[in-house]
Amino acid sequence: FLGNIAEDDFRVFIGERFKAIGIKVEEAAFKRILAETDAIPYYVQYLCSFLWNKCREGAKLTAEFVYETAVHIADTQAPFYMGILEHIPLKQRRLLQVVAQNPAGKLYSREIAEMYKLGPLSTVQVSAGLLLKKGILEKENGGYVFSDPFLRIWVLKNIGSLGKT
Repeated sequence: FLGNIAEDDFRVFIGERFKAIGIKVEEAAFKRILAETDAIPYYVQYLCSFLWNKCREGAKLTAEFVYETAVHIADTQAPFYMGILEHIPLKQRRLLQVVAQNPAGKLYSREIAEMYKLGPLSTVQVSAGLLLKKGILEKENGGYVFSDPFLRIWVLKNIGSLGKT
């Protein structure tokens, strides 16, 4: 497994590749590429490959275009993602929505559990553990992140807002 690469190294690498075909990359676009992919090398390469194929010589790569392309990639994976979600219980799907909306947030708070109807804190803990075991989530810096950042994008777009009802 290749760990995350420093932002500056990615910036140079991505910038040089796009510059070679006459495409200017806005600073905000660099940041958006890394944000949408959680700076995971495989997903950075995957997103940049799509961007490369969609850009025209002399084009300017914008943050908005990066976001639209990331959403497009997530949409192309919909059958796979729906298959994943069909096989997990409602409380785990709700927990995925919470993680998608609040990646650095606290999952083990009574307030979050009640707000998003996750059940008792013991259920939240079990659900998080099962999602880790299934490889859908990973622990990072004391919080939880999606193993596949495009699944996070898809969840945000397609599951809708949960809780607070």
